[in-house]
Amino acid sequence: MKGNNDALKKHHFWILAGLAPVLVLLAAVFLMTGVSGAIEKKTKEVEDNEKTVASANAPGTGLLADLEKKKETLGKVRGQLWKLNWDKQATYFTWPETADKIFDKYNSMKFGTKHRDFIENPGLIEKLKPAYADAYAKLGASVAPTKLKGGWNAVLRWVGDWGPLLPESQQLWIVMEDIWMQRALLSPIVAVNQAITEFKPVAPITSPIKRKFVSRIWELDLEIAPRDGMAGGRVIKGKLKNRTGQLQVLGTGSAMRVNVWFDPKALHLPPFELRIEGAGVPGGETIDIPPLPSHVLPPSLEVIEIAKVEPVLDARTVPIRRMDRLAIGYLSSKDFGKELKAGNFWVEAAGAAAPAASTGTEMGSGAPTGMGELGSGAGGAGGQTASSGIANGRSGAMRLIDAADGSRKRYLEVTDQLRRVPVAFTVVVDQMYVNDVLIAYANSALRFETSQVHWSRFTESLDDKTPAGGSGESTEAGSGDYATATGFTGHSLNSMSSGFSMGPSPGASGSPSYGSSGYGSMMSPGMTGGIPGLGTDTLSSVSEAQANAGLVKLTIYGIVTVYERYDPPATEPGADAPAPMPGETPAAPDAPKAPDGTMPPKDDAKEAPKDPGKDAPKEAPKEPAKEPAKDAPKEAPKEPAKEPAKQ
Repeated sequence: MKGNNDALKKHHFWILAGLAPVLVLLAAVFLMTGVSGAIEKKTKEVEDNEKTVASANAPGTGLLADLEKKKETLGKVRGQLWKLNWDKQATYFTWPETADKIFDKYNSMKFGTKHRDFIENPGLIEKLKPAYADAYAKLGASVAPTKLKGGWNAVLRWVGDWGPLLPESQQLWIVMEDIWMQRALLSPIVAVNQAITEFKPVAPITSPIKRKFVSRIWELDLEIAPRDGMAGGRVIKGKLKNRTGQLQVLGTGSAMRVNVWFDPKALHLPPFELRIEGAGVPGGETIDIPPLPSHVLPPSLEVIEIAKVEPVLDARTVPIRRMDRLAIGYLSSKDFGKELKAGNFWVEAAGAAAPAASTGTEMGSGAPTGMGELGSGAGGAGGQTASSGIANGRSGAMRLIDAADGSRKRYLEVTDQLRRVPVAFTVVVDQMYVNDVLIAYANSALRFETSQVHWSRFTESLDDKTPAGGSGESTEAGSGDYATATGFTGHSLNSMSSGFSMGPSPGASGSPSYGSSGYGSMMSPGMTGGIPGLGTDTLSSVSEAQANAGLVKLTIYGIVTVYERYDPPATEPGADAPAPMPGETPAAPDAPKAPDGTMPPKDDAKEAPKDPGKDAPKEAPKEPAKEPAKDAPKEAPKEPAKEPAKQ
């Protein structure tokens, strides 16, 4: 054994050298076969994955399809909302009317469209000026009997000095936008006044000539009865009840006027005016409507039923008594510091300097001609940013360069669909209707977004010797700063940073007044149910202080959304034919058209005939040889031949 071990040790090198090639060969064989199998396995997995991805049931295919459907639905909804909001606002966006309707063509233009009509035709501006002024006069009269403090030419923003140069297109668009927004901002005032005072019949109806009507304020019982001492004579009488908890005046001249119609089919005819005498009715009390001589019905008047009654509002009975200020492009404290910018249509002239601020013109019957520079003011809105227009927030008569160039930077946001403008206004309103005003503006066509609200006790006089909604000389020294003019200074304000009066704060008489909601929150002790010392009988006279005891000065800041003319791009999904919104009558869908007007849209290609021989494509098929395809006809034969070139 020892000899064998020694031999192995002596010759182990040669033994291992002989075995090494064999072992290396075996390792190489095993390695090649193992790697090849792994490669084949991986290759097969890749091929299988490619087939799976290419198949219609690949993972994620459904999600991608759903995403495309959602994008298409979003495009349709986007178009629907755009059209819906534009339709609501379109009635406000009209140019001034003239007898020859020369400006009507601009009503269908997209806002900001560049045109040179006024430069090429200098006489056009002379036609626009009187029509423009008349449009403002009508706008001021539209809110009557609500007054505009100092007249429309003091509260509204308008061009009083057109200057020596002809207006440019972009200047005119800004001027028109001013009147459009002010027209839309005044319309909720009319809506509130009408809604609050509307009389509605109470069911059941026991007799057509004896009916009860109610409004937010009054309960009116009317009856047509024979007139004593007169054969065949008829007279209208009844009772009037104050449904509120505070004194309600009957109207100017110590009388409430109510229009009455006696034929439901003749409501377009002039009504019979019922005059209810008296200065006012304490809260919760009822007064008689005696059969006065003026209540006698004419013998020729046909009476079918007491069909409708409607109060005639005046300066003492209208819920919103007065609008004191209206500012466009004015930021609230909440939005202070936000950047205001010009519209996409505005093109800055090269090297043009900002217009110098002016204090207004001498136009407007001596009315205040400007609101001056706007600052933060004590308790007021945060003022304007450094980039905002120098004329933003001003009212009254202005130069064209101030009204247009000076307020071009008025937008918080500008897109292809809309422009968002900050606004502010102050109204004098009965405290019971503060929420009605806020709701009316929130529901207005301008998509009004309320950003801040402030209200305080009204301690001034409503008698500014100005006709309701009209123009005239103001008793104020000037418009002044918006924050000062609207009551944002003085000891009665708290929470200056937010713009809200959180109360309690000292009132005019030293007693607390509160800026919270709730009827009677600003009434002096003993006001509810009547005037102290006057009892509960019918009042013979009501002073202005008594009539105005429940009034507050309400200032609202907000952001309005002005929509562009509805004209969606053809590439927007679902924009060409938006689906009707809830409550709208669906419009008949238009037949689909291709760009050439003859073929249906590409969606119909999905339903193309399966047999290519019937409707072959205009382009030559890909499979036929190249040479025959050169002379191949546009329409392939029904039975594709291998040698079409011979034909």
